[in-house]
Amino acid sequence: MESPSSLPVSASIINNYPMVTRAKTGVFKPKIYQVRTSSVEPLDYKQALSYSNWFKAMQSEYNVLITNNTWTLMPLPPGVSVVGCKWIFKFKLHADRIFLRNKARLVAKGFTQVPDLDYSGTFSPVVRPTTI
Repeated sequence: MESPSSLPVSASIINNYPMVTRAKTGVFKPKIYQVRTSSVEPLDYKQALSYSNWFKAMQSEYNVLITNNTWTLMPLPPGVSVVGCKWIFKFKLHADRIFLRNKARLVAKGFTQVPDLDYSGTFSPVVRPTTI
């Protein structure tokens, strides 16, 4: 019998295990290619406005906020700081990583608030078990 070192490289690699894999049975996942009109998520609203699909996503988010009466415009009292907002842009994908839609979200920049100056505490409504 020949020693393993004298055999060709491909012949010296022997599968000693009866494991069945997809590759051994010829099963492969199909390759899925995605096409996007803009392949990069915008970093700010100025970039987003140059693409019609991102503009539609922003308009949709804004319409939902208005429909839900998310805020009420009021005059700013003296000595009060305003919490700014920012647009966040993301590609939404199906579970199998296929492009679903563009998502724009308007978020408040709460990190700019100073405790005891801009707010005195936070409130989170929680139901007590005894209430139920």
